[in-house]
Amino acid sequence: MAVVKVPDEWRVDRGLSTPLYKQLALNIRWSISTGKLMRGELLPPVRELASRLGLSINTILNAYKDLEDQELVVARPRHGTEVIGLVKAGGQKLEEAEAGEALFQAVLQSAALGYEPAGIREMFEKALEKVSALRSKKPIVFVECTDFDAQSLTDQLSRDLEIPVVPVVLDQLESWLAGEKDVSKTYRAVVTTFFHYTAVMQAVGPYGIPIFGAVVENNPDTLKVIAEVLTAGKIGVVCRREDSTQYFVNRVRGMSGSNCEIRLVFVNQTQELKELLQWGDAFFITQPCKQRVEELRPGARLFFFYDRVNEQSIAMLKQYLEQNGDDRDQATV
Repeated sequence: MAVVKVPDEWRVDRGLSTPLYKQLALNIRWSISTGKLMRGELLPPVRELASRLGLSINTILNAYKDLEDQELVVARPRHGTEVIGLVKAGGQKLEEAEAGEALFQAVLQSAALGYEPAGIREMFEKALEKVSALRSKKPIVFVECTDFDAQSLTDQLSRDLEIPVVPVVLDQLESWLAGEKDVSKTYRAVVTTFFHYTAVMQAVGPYGIPIFGAVVENNPDTLKVIAEVLTAGKIGVVCRREDSTQYFVNRVRGMSGSNCEIRLVFVNQTQELKELLQWGDAFFITQPCKQRVEELRPGARLFFFYDRVNEQSIAMLKQYLEQNGDDRDQATV
């Protein structure tokens, strides 16, 4: 089994009050929760990681012990420390820890705003009622090409539609469908972006469940920041060869000022990508390119091409689900 490389995101901050071992454990846990560390991969040997991060051996040992206590990793004699916990693959301990921390932070913030315990308890009970109402509704499925996009857009859809939404990554869709007992009875619809509509339709078609193509865009706050950056300057576009390259270039050109210079490079063109990242002032990228771009130019100003499903798609999807929850025809929103 391969030993993972040490990413920059694992580095700790000695200026924080949080113990160094706890910072490191949290950073590694984040890598596990986002899928950057997969089940079966080995963490770096203790001495090697201590040397790379400039930390003591005891700090690394304590961090690994903390992760082992959370049942995210296991130390195997003469083998190494192996990742065994994943959020997407049933990492229950990790999910419980993150859910508990999120709940604690919400209560803490409410208290800081002046709410008394009785008021916080009342808000909590109302939130539970909303969750119970959500669970009573038949869910939909949202398909995207990365964990990041699938989860972030799923969160928006669930919030705006007020129904449960299950995220599925595109390259796992066929195996996920095969593992479900009766997709058409369990789920109301499958939603995806237009980039992947054809591939999703081919995979889902035999299962007799409605398929929706949704328009995605940048939210207004992101657009304000982009407008400030794109009035002039050098803008790099980074994507994969299989992405809708002309759409992306046209999108940037439509948002940018007339004085902007735009160049496109594919993420697997290593030398050209290095040159682009040195040349550009800001970069539009697709999510699968993020890690590579950040490796080659840490701290670069990055924008994704979209971060939400637009309001019109949400409205049309909501209307369709309200009126035709059991309809088996395909639809486009």
